[in-house]
Amino acid sequence: MSLNNRSLKNYSGLNITPQAIILPANPGVYRLGLDPAGYPLDYQPQQTAYAVEAIAGSYTTVLIPFIPAYRISGTVTHSQGKVLVGARVEAIALANLEQNSEKTPEKRISVTDEQGEFYLENLQQGRYQLQVNGQPAQPDTLVITETSPNQLTINLTVP
Repeated sequence: MSLNNRSLKNYSGLNITPQAIILPANPGVYRLGLDPAGYPLDYQPQQTAYAVEAIAGSYTTVLIPFIPAYRISGTVTHSQGKVLVGARVEAIALANLEQNSEKTPEKRISVTDEQGEFYLENLQQGRYQLQVNGQPAQPDTLVITETSPNQLTINLTVP
């Protein structure tokens, strides 16, 4: 974590417990940034940064809600069965496209390795269009619901 883009470890008086992080701070508004390395497995915070107002003479509580994070892995093959090495795999959130055509859609991107395998991480619940090298793959759509497992395996095929 960071406070005003400075690691919390650089602040004197820092006290980390299993239930809280206690840090004496002067009154004011601070930017609290979250480090992705510290997230619980299969979860991510709803936001990666918060504006926090410290008030003189009191404790300021910051609750950080976490939501499920989903991972997709699989192999990309050509229609003749040969794996594709170095292919760009994209999961594009369809909700963003449907709600506001001017908004840039949320994407997760991976590149296949020597075995044609890809890994897409930190997806949220919703519908995604799947593309390989900018073209629709088969299957071309993925739906992640609250009942979906956190780790999904999907093998993609391209013509």
